[in-house]
Amino acid sequence: MRKCLQLRHDWKFLIIHLTAFLYKIYWHG
Repeated sequence: MRKCLQLRHDWKFLIIHLTAFLYKIYWHG
């Protein structure tokens, strides 16, 4: 259960970073 929770946390973290990355590209573009 802890492993699943950790995976979900990593997924959310990944999404946040990906969104920030895309937003930065869009802003500079």
